[in-house]
Amino acid sequence: MYSILHVRVFLFSQIHQSHVFNDERQLWLQQMAQGPINIVQPFNGYKVHDIRFHMRARSANKKTYSCSVLVKDTISGNSGGVDYYGVLEEVLRVEYPGGLIKRCVLFCCYWFDPSNVRGTRYSKLNCTYKVNHQRKYTKYEPFMLADVVYQVFYISYPSGVTNKSSWWVALTNREYAPTWFSMKVNMCH
Repeated sequence: MYSILHVRVFLFSQIHQSHVFNDERQLWLQQMAQGPINIVQPFNGYKVHDIRFHMRARSANKKTYSCSVLVKDTISGNSGGVDYYGVLEEVLRVEYPGGLIKRCVLFCCYWFDPSNVRGTRYSKLNCTYKVNHQRKYTKYEPFMLADVVYQVFYISYPSGVTNKSSWWVALTNREYAPTWFSMKVNMCH
């Protein structure tokens, strides 16, 4: 369980206070940079883009394991970045002061090592990623904004394959498409 201090340190590092807040339009940014109210509301799960995420503790011993996460790292809109795979440990909602109360949902995750070959591998044969679930990410920042997280499913290799016992195959859940987009696609067919 993380305290409000951990959440504040994370969010403060995300919003740089080096900006000069002399514009009224930037008032909301100044309020966010001051840190959240000391109210953190935990959840057992959360729904993002019509996909349900549950904490690892809640997903244990269930038929559906919906706590596996992916954050895609894109460089300037290109798909050449590193992808981060992990497991959802905790869901927190923090509130910020201001004229209107602003809420932010954070996922606290256990991240796997994203380094190529040792932590993550891409198979050209079947176009899948493999994740070494025994290697933790050393530059550990547990929090991620819920809106940027995708859901994946991890599949382990059969017990007879000994050289791949520490590897899982990561399959991405359906991509999120806004309602207006899917309506246009349906109308075109």
